[in-house]
Amino acid sequence: MAAALLIAAFGIAVPAAAVYAPGLEIAYSLERATQGISISADGRKFLSQRYSETLPPQAVELLSDNSTALYPDAAWNSYNASDPNSDPATTFVSIDGARIGPDGRYWLVDGGSQGVNGSTKLVGVT
Repeated sequence: MAAALLIAAFGIAVPAAAVYAPGLEIAYSLERATQGISISADGRKFLSQRYSETLPPQAVELLSDNSTALYPDAAWNSYNASDPNSDPATTFVSIDGARIGPDGRYWLVDGGSQGVNGSTKLVGVT
């Protein structure tokens, strides 16, 4: 039995149940450019969303009702380059990649920003 292929449409408004070809369906429609999905052993889904001129980068968990929740919390997803109180060492500045490791942790590579001390980091979330 062939496994169903699920894809996500990035920035395209499509009904969640739309079917395009046998075995192909849009699983979720996103409003922001998103570069990856990581799925934990227990089925939790995490997305890493790219930085834009007006919004900070975000790591989110895709919940069962198709809503998203900032992950690990709002503080880590609150970087603002124009705010001198925004700490690049404790916020995501430019998420370049993410995956669930064999240890079960959600690992995110924050590429940071040139000239912004503390912004480049590897973050592991349990």
